[in-house]
Amino acid sequence: MRYSLLVILSLFPQFAVAETVTTTSTLDTVKIFPQAALYDRKVGLDLPAGQHQVLVTDLPQDLQGGQFQAFADGVTIQSIGFSTERQVPAEPVKSDEQLAAEKVLDAAKGELIAVETTRVAAKAAVAASNLKVQYLTSISEGKMAGGAGGSTLTADELTSLIGVLGAEISAAVVALETAQNELTQTNRAVNEADAKVARAHAALEATLPLERARATAIIDLVVDAEFKGDLTLIYASQNAGWQPSYEIKVEQEKATAKVDMVRQANIWQRSGEDWQDVAVTLSTSDLNRATQVSLPYPDIKYIFDPKELLRMAQKSVARGQADALAEPVLETAAAPRYEQYASTIRGQTIEFELGRIGKLRGDTNGKLFRLDAIQSDVELGARATIGQNSTAVLYAELENTTGGTLLPGEATLIRDGVMVGQSYIGEVANGDTFDMALGPLNGILVEQRTLQVQDGDTGIISSYNQKIEKYEVNIRSLLDYAIDVTAYVALPVSEAEDLEVTLDTNPKPTETNIEGRRGVVGWTVAMEAGSTETINYDWTLKWPEDKQLGRR
Repeated sequence: MRYSLLVILSLFPQFAVAETVTTTSTLDTVKIFPQAALYDRKVGLDLPAGQHQVLVTDLPQDLQGGQFQAFADGVTIQSIGFSTERQVPAEPVKSDEQLAAEKVLDAAKGELIAVETTRVAAKAAVAASNLKVQYLTSISEGKMAGGAGGSTLTADELTSLIGVLGAEISAAVVALETAQNELTQTNRAVNEADAKVARAHAALEATLPLERARATAIIDLVVDAEFKGDLTLIYASQNAGWQPSYEIKVEQEKATAKVDMVRQANIWQRSGEDWQDVAVTLSTSDLNRATQVSLPYPDIKYIFDPKELLRMAQKSVARGQADALAEPVLETAAAPRYEQYASTIRGQTIEFELGRIGKLRGDTNGKLFRLDAIQSDVELGARATIGQNSTAVLYAELENTTGGTLLPGEATLIRDGVMVGQSYIGEVANGDTFDMALGPLNGILVEQRTLQVQDGDTGIISSYNQKIEKYEVNIRSLLDYAIDVTAYVALPVSEAEDLEVTLDTNPKPTETNIEGRRGVVGWTVAMEAGSTETINYDWTLKWPEDKQLGRR
C-alpha cells in the first residue's frame, strides 16, 4: 500500500504541518522603574505537537526586538518578528462597567424624553389659557360698548353680564397662571434631565477602552508535545514610570522632634491601554544610569600669548574671512566637561509590591500611592544666611535606613499638623545622612547692621584703591528653649596677586570653605532661651589704582 508523503510526515510530530494561530494577550504584571516599565503579558494557547506561528495582535507599537522575550515550558522559540501595520480592530467586548453605564445613560435619556413631552403639553396649556383670556376680554369689551345690533343694555343686563364675564375671566387668568407655573417647573425639570444625560455620557466615556495603535508579534515556535497553557511575553517600554515624593511630618518638642518621612509614588502610564486588575511592582532602579565606565578624554594644557592672538584676530577681520578664528579654551573653575561619562554607584534597589491596583487608565498623568514611613527621633538646629533672611530655618539631620537609595523628589513639610511649605530631597545612598530643612523658625531672628562702608585712595608715592566694609550681626532668640544656630556669610576671596584682602572676624568662624565654597564661613552658637549673640566681621580690599574691582 502506498502512503502519501503528507500522511507519512504527519506520523512524526516534528514534521507536523505548521499552524498559524491569531490571538491576543492579557496584561498580568508590570514592574515600574522611575522612567520605564517592564511588562509581563500572558497568551493562552492550546496547540498540538509540531511547528506553529503565533500572531499576537494587541501589542504596543513601540516594541523593540532586542528587549522582547517569549517563553514557556515545553516550547522552543525559533524566531520573533513584528508588524506595525494598522491592525483590523477586533469586535469590542463590553465590560460590566460599560454595560452598567449604558443602562444609566438610557434611563437618563428616557427621563429627558418624558419631561420634554410634558413641557410640550405645558406650553399648549399656556397657549390655550392665554387665548381664552383674550377671547373673554374681547367679548367683555364688546358688550360694554353695546349689545347685539347696537342695542343698549339695561342696567340689570349689564350687571348680570359683568358678573358672568368677570367670573369667567378670573377663572381663565388663574388657569393661565397655573399653566405658566407648570411650564416653569417643566423647563427646570428639562434642564436637570439634560444635565443628567450629560453626566451619564461622561460616565460612559470613562468606561470605554482607549483607542491605540497596535503592533503584532509574529512568533515561530515548536512544541514537542501537546501544549495547553500560557506563553509569557516580556518587554520594556518608556510609556510608564513613577515619580517619588515625600511627606515630612514633624512633631516638635523644643529642640527635639519625632519625624515621619512618608514615601509616596506618583505612578503614570500612557500606553494607551487601561490597566485593569494588574499586579504592579515599583523599583528604585534607574535604567538610565550608566552601567559601564568611560575613560576621560586627555586634559592637555598649553599657554599662549593673548597679544599675538589679538593680532591674528584683527588680521582675520581685515581680510574678511568667513571662518571664525578658533580661540583656545581658558582654564576656569567650571564643572568637569565630561561628568556625564563618570561611573555611578546605584546602591541597592528597593522594590515595592503594590499588588493588583485596580484600574489605571492608559492616558493618566498620575495616581498617588503611599509606600511606607520612616520614623526617627532627631535633634533640631537652626540655620540662616546673613543678609538674606531675618528669620532662621529649622533643620534636622536624617539618616537613610531604608536599605536602598532614596530617590530625589519634592517634599511637603508638615510641622505640628500644619503645612509650612515645600522642600526637596536629593538622592541619598543607603546608610548616608542628609540635612532636611523643616521650614521657618520664627523665634530666631538674624539681623545684620552695616557699621562702615568706605571707598578711597591710599599711598603717597604709589596710589592704591581701598575699600573697607564693617558689619555687626545680632542673633536673637525669642524661644523658651535652647537651640544651636548656624549663621552663614560669604567673605571676599582674592584670586589676583595684586588684590589684597584683609579679614577680621570676632569670634572666629566655626566652619570655613563650607562644601568647598571658598570664602563661605559659618558660626554655630548655642542660643539659650531669650538670649542674644553678636558676630562682627570686616574686610579691607586694596588694589592698584589702574585696575577695577569686580566679582564673579
